[in-house]
Amino acid sequence: MARAGLDVLVLERRGRVGGAVASEELVPGFTFSTCAYALHLLHERVVDELGLELDLIESPEPTVLLPDGAALRADESGARALGELDAWRAWDRGWDEGATLVDGTLLGEPPLWESLDSPLADVSMAQLLERHFELPEARALFDRLYFEGDPDEPGGPLAYAYVETSRKRDARVKGVPRGGMGEVADAFARAADDAGARVHVCSEVLRMHPTVVVADGRQLTARAVLVNAAPDDPRPRGPRGAKVHCALRGEPDLSRLGVEREELGVVAVRDDDGSLVELQLPSLRDESLAPPGCHTLSIFMPKALPDALARAERAIPNLRDIVVAVVEHGPDELERRVGLRVGQVHHVPHVPAAMFDRRGGARTEVEGVYRCGAAAHPGGEVSGIPGWNAAQAVLADLT
Repeated sequence: MARAGLDVLVLERRGRVGGAVASEELVPGFTFSTCAYALHLLHERVVDELGLELDLIESPEPTVLLPDGAALRADESGARALGELDAWRAWDRGWDEGATLVDGTLLGEPPLWESLDSPLADVSMAQLLERHFELPEARALFDRLYFEGDPDEPGGPLAYAYVETSRKRDARVKGVPRGGMGEVADAFARAADDAGARVHVCSEVLRMHPTVVVADGRQLTARAVLVNAAPDDPRPRGPRGAKVHCALRGEPDLSRLGVEREELGVVAVRDDDGSLVELQLPSLRDESLAPPGCHTLSIFMPKALPDALARAERAIPNLRDIVVAVVEHGPDELERRVGLRVGQVHHVPHVPAAMFDRRGGARTEVEGVYRCGAAAHPGGEVSGIPGWNAAQAVLADLT
């Protein structure tokens, strides 16, 4: 919230607020969430203090299509089907303990990596999976969908445990926004406006220290500059993400997935080579996104891969028959459109070299310049926490 004596100006390069948290009519009549898709890490404190009002549709646990064609839920039911229930319970308990530890570090200055006493710090993701599950099918099912590090690097699970803090979030702040992710960006913009901030779109910043220089020629002086943009040269670099949006003229065939339409969340399609694509079908429950009888499909590839449609067709066999338009946003296009350098959706990957104190907090080495985006602690995804941390730092420093 804006405080008395603080004049707040928000500059957005694009014609609408949100960056990667945007909805766009990429095909006439079809609305897509351009990059970010759902809320699972948005923090209750951010929502409550800003008074955000969100209309969210519950998103069930992912369905995973394994290389052998079996479709299972990545939860207790999938573990029971594979005869790995006891192993899954121990696996899930370990993640819950890691999430509880990391959840206590989210608000405020980042902790030292070495101060986090967790067994997840000493093991790699591959080792963790092998220790828990005997069957390769179970390891493929329960491998973390959004893990982007080296599977053989010790500490990878602790870096990933930030994503697992979704377990600690209230159900009321989790789900797929009705109307697309742009509704979330608009809610934040309304909160900023209500607090007295002025939001200017189509305002590209060319330089920000010591004077903020805007592309239209304005030169602004500021006691504090908060930067939400991704760093020019993220280190370490993570995988180059991509997203493919498809307009569908009919009902997708979901018979291979064995899940009722109303129970379907995202679909993770795994291949023999370990690669993954995630299928998102929000129009199955949000009819506002497409014309009557039509649907939207977005294919997220954490690592940009060739022939996204062929991979998606494993789960939706009639896909090519009902596709009427395809819009591809590869890594370079994601960078051009929404500022995701090299297509890195978290600005900086969630890996041991770039989490907690190694990622850095809101304050930078330049006095008066603060980081409020995904490159700052605790990391990427739509949590609102980096912005909350930056606001607290500015208020402490200037008031």
